[in-house]
Amino acid sequence: MKFPVFDLHCDTAYEMLRTGQSLTDNCLAVSLTGAKKVFSRYVQIMAHWTDDALSDEAGWEQLLAMHGHLLQDAAIREGHAVIATTIPSGANLPT
Repeated sequence: MKFPVFDLHCDTAYEMLRTGQSLTDNCLAVSLTGAKKVFSRYVQIMAHWTDDALSDEAGWEQLLAMHGHLLQDAAIREGHAVIATTIPSGANLPT
């Protein structure tokens, strides 16, 4: 029996970038292919987490890299997943 899931993760975008894996199919906690097999509905919220040991500049660069990796993901480009974000004024994230 399939059931609906609403899930939150803080490290998935970082781990996808670090390991070069996609949102569609990966060995992480969040995989669209895996989710379709077991869930009737699936909502995933991901935070863009950066290591607090990084400088502000290095943390911002890491955030931009994570965001860019997600923008290039086939699931995002093909409309199977969307990026919904609250961006601070003047943040200048790529779209």
